[in-house]
Amino acid sequence: YHQPTDLTFQKKVYGGVTALVGTELHTPSFTLYADGTVIYYQYIDGKRKLVSARLSKTDFLAMYDWIHKNLSNAFGDTPKQSGTIVTEFYFNSQTITIEGLGFIQGSASLDTLQEFSKQIDQLTFKNSKKYISKKIILYVKRLSGGESQSWPEWEILEVNLDSIYKKDISFYEPNVDENRILLEGKLAVKIQKSIDQTSIYQKFSFNGNIYAVGYRPILP
Repeated sequence: YHQPTDLTFQKKVYGGVTALVGTELHTPSFTLYADGTVIYYQYIDGKRKLVSARLSKTDFLAMYDWIHKNLSNAFGDTPKQSGTIVTEFYFNSQTITIEGLGFIQGSASLDTLQEFSKQIDQLTFKNSKKYISKKIILYVKRLSGGESQSWPEWEILEVNLDSIYKKDISFYEPNVDENRILLEGKLAVKIQKSIDQTSIYQKFSFNGNIYAVGYRPILP
């Protein structure tokens, strides 16, 4: 028996060449829940944004069968290629982890998985709307140099950027856990409505400093 919020399927991509600026802001790229809710990335006005939709029972079952057909022979050992991008598929309490999918030569089943992975990224659903999470992790970087007045003023004063930023890090490096804070409820929603969720840091001025601010929505 499934709860409506039970995770049915999820695709994540991490590590390797993706370990660049902003990796820490990425949520799983496609998530399907037992009640038909789907949360995924879609390009809107040229920006990659997290959106959600609700599938009908018929569409959910068709999606489930399609995923099952593509993954049914894929569980088990997969080739390893250290340092490459990792693709992870979760389905029915099982996880397939593939290093270098799309970059390595392999069996026909690997080619099928690569095609399936590409098709997942191209899916769009009617009535999708911007996904607003009840919880986010906010990340902050302080930039040295530059004119702070060149950037918009940080206006969410309940969130003190000076107190969140604890470890010096370059704008061009992935951020660290020391420079983050978990926000919930109204404050999380307020942040999401004032900053684009595009997995990209945006710059603001605060107390005479320039800060790069980004966040990762936490999925149910």
